[in-house]
Amino acid sequence: MKFLLAAIIFTSSLFAQQAPAPDASTTAPTAAAPAPKQPAISQNARLAAAKTVYIKRAEAHNDIPFNVIENGFAGWAKYVVISSPEKADLIVEVSSTEKEDSGFAVSSNTSTGSINGKSDESSKTVKTFTTNNIRMVVIDAHTKTPLWAGNEQPRSATRKNKTEDNLVEAAQRLFQHFHDRVEPPPTQ
Repeated sequence: MKFLLAAIIFTSSLFAQQAPAPDASTTAPTAAAPAPKQPAISQNARLAAAKTVYIKRAEAHNDIPFNVIENGFAGWAKYVVISSPEKADLIVEVSSTEKEDSGFAVSSNTSTGSINGKSDESSKTVKTFTTNNIRMVVIDAHTKTPLWAGNEQPRSATRKNKTEDNLVEAAQRLFQHFHDRVEPPPTQ
């Protein structure tokens, strides 16, 4: 009997030495200790994993920036532009703002003063320049978290067609900034 008791004690002590002590990271969380959080997915990873995009006008005073950015996405094989925000992975909000005093103003003044009995007429042309700001915000459609935002300021112009050209260039630069964020250009 002593032999059996000694064998049980010996095997239990041998088993106890082989079993590892419970580690704090392998124990089940208790009510006092919260469960460990899953690692957050980076913004770049979300942008890279997305396949579909919905493009939305927001505060558009001019359609040119929206159209340029929409065409940029349509020509990029990375994303498919869809017409439903509910089915999209990303929502892209495009806005362009203008000051109300943009464009040209012409005023003329007529004075009654005269030299040699003739009235003097004078006209004064006042030029004001358009101050636009183009903004693009890319939002994760599922979590409603902004993933990227950018602004571009078009150069000023005095002619309407040059103003439109500058809007196109600024919208293209803004789209290119986003494109380079998602697919960086190769380093040379």
